[in-house]
This record gives sequence, structure tokens and C-alpha cells, in this order.
Amino acid sequence: MSVSFSAIAAFGCRVPRDSLRGKTRKRGCSCLGIVDGIRHCPYCGRKIWIEVDEWIFDTDRREFDGLEVCGSTDDRELFICAVSVGCDEIDSSMVRIGEFDIDTLRSQVKLILDKYGLWNDKEWGLWVIPHVSY
Repeated sequence: MSVSFSAIAAFGCRVPRDSLRGKTRKRGCSCLGIVDGIRHCPYCGRKIWIEVDEWIFDTDRREFDGLEVCGSTDDRELFICAVSVGCDEIDSSMVRIGEFDIDTLRSQVKLILDKYGLWNDKEWGLWVIPHVSY
């Protein structure tokens, strides 16, 4: 068994993981011919509409409204990032992120997170997100 270490440097905002989950209303059965106004399907007996707790971002692409979502080994938090770069233990050389304006990045992230009530001025910054896998 081996241990591997890696890290991500990211300009973004730390948010509680639970804040990126929400309730959505979905169809509970797939029977055809259901009439509005009834709660249970007359064919299969299931509820016609159910509430499902799910992620409010694209978990396959790890994207939130055009921004990257970075996880950490702490299951309580996620990072919504404008710019990120990763480095692992094999290629531990310095990585240059590139040129950009930090104030512009901050305003872009703030604009998106404000729409969802997720912006917190104290959680914005340059984050180093460590990952350890066993």
C-alpha cells in the first residue's frame, strides 16, 4: 500500500459542501396519462412528484456556473475557483499560473456566488488545497 500526496493552488472562495446541495422536484413515476391534481399514480401507486436532494453544480465536469469546483480531503468544504493549478509529488517543480488581474477574478467569482447567496468576503483568497490518498 502506498500513500500519494498532491496539492492544488486556487484563487477562489471556500464554501460549505452542504451549501451546494438543494432540493429539486422530479417525477416519481414514469407512467403516461397522469392527470394533474392527484398525488399518487393510479397505475403504479408511486408519488407522481418527489423532492430529491442533489448537487446544484455539474458533478461530472466539476463546474459551478462556469467556475471550477475543487474538493479537499475535508468533506465539509469545497472551493469555487476562477483559476487553479495542481502539482503532485512526482512533478514537484514550480508551476507558473499565468498572468491575470486578481481584482477581476474576485469580481467574477463574487458576481456568480452572489446569485446563489454563497459569497463570503472572508473566504476569498489564494488557497492551497492538499490531497492525501492512502
